[in-house]
Amino acid sequence: MNQPDAQALLRLHGTRLFGLRGYGSVSVRELVEAAGVTKPTLYYYFGSKEGLFLTLANELLKELDQMVAAAVSSPGPLAQTLERLLLQNVEFAADNPDTVRFLMTCLHQVDHGQPAIDMMSIDATFVRHLGGVFAQAVDRGELRVDTDVPLAVISFLGIVRAWGLAAFHGAPIPQDFHKTVVRQYLTGITEP
Repeated sequence: MNQPDAQALLRLHGTRLFGLRGYGSVSVRELVEAAGVTKPTLYYYFGSKEGLFLTLANELLKELDQMVAAAVSSPGPLAQTLERLLLQNVEFAADNPDTVRFLMTCLHQVDHGQPAIDMMSIDATFVRHLGGVFAQAVDRGELRVDTDVPLAVISFLGIVRAWGLAAFHGAPIPQDFHKTVVRQYLTGITEP
């Protein structure tokens, strides 16, 4: 087996096992057996089980940052940007259950032996990227001038998370849900 394959297999099985059972419940032996490599291979590439866990978490945080940046980078109306971001996150959650489980493990840090991860950086990513998008929408007249941008961003982040979890848990997702959700978010649900 060549070196990139060994690293990729350790990443794949580490994500799956840590996500399913938590950091403390997974042994180095289980990780290397699942990946089909030796303990020295894990130690060579990641230094330790903790090193593998931290590498996986940091790579995931970078991936999420890139995903949000890509979703908000295309010019266009605010509604289209929010629809794109929501749809992208729901598709990611539905298509990557092991990664979502691992993310939840990182977020909740229920295992006392688990290395600390700065998960606030996920929220900071959304606030940084979406804050600019919302501010530009205010400048273009798409949102009221008195819009509380940080509050609007955090509110939309809650919507993204809720729909992502629904997709992860296999809830039926309507065809154009992202358009309906964003329209209701931007216009409200009390007006006809």
